[in-house]
Amino acid sequence: MQLDLFATEHNLEPGDTKKCRVCGEVKNIKSFSGVIYVRPECNSCQNKNSKLRAALKKDNPYPDDKYTCPICQKSKKDLEHLSFSGGNSTWVLDHCWETSEFRGYLCQRCNMGLGQLQDNITSLKRAIKYLSQSKEEK
Repeated sequence: MQLDLFATEHNLEPGDTKKCRVCGEVKNIKSFSGVIYVRPECNSCQNKNSKLRAALKKDNPYPDDKYTCPICQKSKKDLEHLSFSGGNSTWVLDHCWETSEFRGYLCQRCNMGLGQLQDNITSLKRAIKYLSQSKEEK
């Protein structure tokens, strides 16, 4: 049966290792969580990050209904048709991984986009250049 292909969480062996993107330590794969994919940060860094986000949320209240994402400029209403990881919150608290400073609230898509590019300004500039060049060629 095709569903048997998904019987295991990962195609990794118990002795496999992975480098945490936050602390940079190479750890056993069991030190990372994830069901569909293995998270890029270890459980220890993930726990520290959860505590930091909780503290930042206390000092930086959730946006009101008139708020728009500072990147894509979409409102809560514009984004309500999207579904992300079972959560129902539109806005995600964004912070700098290096300084732990609050940057603002973003929509799920923009937050994931920055995360996929690892908050790297050089990569973001390359992405802009890439998109600009492909539009110019048409």
